[in-house]
Amino acid sequence: MCDWFYGPNFVYSSDAVIRYLLEIVARDGSFGLSIPLRPDGSMDEACHEMLHEVGEWMRVNGDGIYGSSAWKVLGEGKDGKLNTLPGGRIGQWQADHVFYNTDFRFTVGKDGTLYAWCMTVPKAGDKLTIVSLGTNKGLFDKKIRSVELMGTEQSVDWKQNADGLEIVYPDSVDLKTAVGFRIVCE
Repeated sequence: MCDWFYGPNFVYSSDAVIRYLLEIVARDGSFGLSIPLRPDGSMDEACHEMLHEVGEWMRVNGDGIYGSSAWKVLGEGKDGKLNTLPGGRIGQWQADHVFYNTDFRFTVGKDGTLYAWCMTVPKAGDKLTIVSLGTNKGLFDKKIRSVELMGTEQSVDWKQNADGLEIVYPDSVDLKTAVGFRIVCE
């Protein structure tokens, strides 16, 4: 929850809003975001900047958000423990929350495509393992044809084995906040 009125120096972080969006959408939910205007009807420049940053992220990743639904599991984290944002209204404690390369959320696009969301931006060459997509897990019975990193044309090195879907994060990619992988199946 949040205050639905203007308060000076109160601005949402675009990182917190995007991660909160992923948390909610992966649960089949929705949320409202208050963008309070000043008493004169104008908007803080910082709010304008935040909306622009969220809009840019949505232009890249919207296929996995708009009209999407929850997958079989919400997500995964290190050692089987789900690392979630702190509860309550969006604030600094959520903007400062640390996610790792093992923290993923899942959505299913309106066309049935599975999206895996890494809740942080990996470093070039990092090896990511999505355990829920391992052949021994029994959650994903489709054959993967390709894995695409949303927001880039670069190819992604990947392989699926019993322990998970392993992805090597490519070099020279300038993405922010959280990254999405489109899992294309036969």
